[in-house]
Amino acid sequence: MSRPDAASGPPKRSKVIAAVAAVACAGCCAVPLLVPLGLLGGAGVAAATTGLLVVSAVLFVIAGLVWFLHHRRTRPHTCSGACSC
Repeated sequence: MSRPDAASGPPKRSKVIAAVAAVACAGCCAVPLLVPLGLLGGAGVAAATTGLLVVSAVLFVIAGLVWFLHHRRTRPHTCSGACSC
């Protein structure tokens, strides 16, 4: 039997992780804007951009995995009778 709140959307953990990943992705796009301001040099931009891309990609994968595990756990069983699902 599924919980009534299972159909309301992804779990809060997944939303928080995806939001942090989106912030990291936006930060990656904002890093090149720091060069004209003199706040970051060329090597710093390369390192920060690569690092933020990796962090955001990993966080998006984790958010998807958390959503998938939550969805799999709360999905109602649709087979009737004895089965090996």
